[in-house]
Amino acid sequence: MDTKALAEWAEIIAAFVVVISLFYVGYQVKQNTDAIEADTLNSVVSGLISTWDIPLDRSIAELMVRAKKDPDSLDDIDREQFLGVWAKQAANYEAAWLHKESGLLSTNYWATLIPHQCYIMGNKTAIKIWFEWKPALTKGYWDEITHKCELIDPR
Repeated sequence: MDTKALAEWAEIIAAFVVVISLFYVGYQVKQNTDAIEADTLNSVVSGLISTWDIPLDRSIAELMVRAKKDPDSLDDIDREQFLGVWAKQAANYEAAWLHKESGLLSTNYWATLIPHQCYIMGNKTAIKIWFEWKPALTKGYWDEITHKCELIDPR
């Protein structure tokens, strides 16, 4: 076999190897994307689970009940504590919403979170904070929760 024929065969083999390499890189990118999506879901779920731990502290549970039944009974310390509880929950749900918007969290999973968010927002104290803190929240998240939970500005 002459040198020219050998060079032509080498080019054909090299092209074939490049195509195989591209398929392999595509497969690796897909695996990496799947891993990122799984890690994102795990992170979101961990954050949300931590919000369910909040009322396990009896004093916080009592505060939440008082905020729901008689918001006027809260003193300044109670309101600050309630704001901290509320802000942690809102931040975790807003993060989940942002992941949903970026495609890292399924719309179906997001839909399962709406009832709990509406439950959290189901008292005058939380609704008041929700409308006061509107500028601090992502507009799309605020709009969606306001609509789906049918929240009305109490002012």
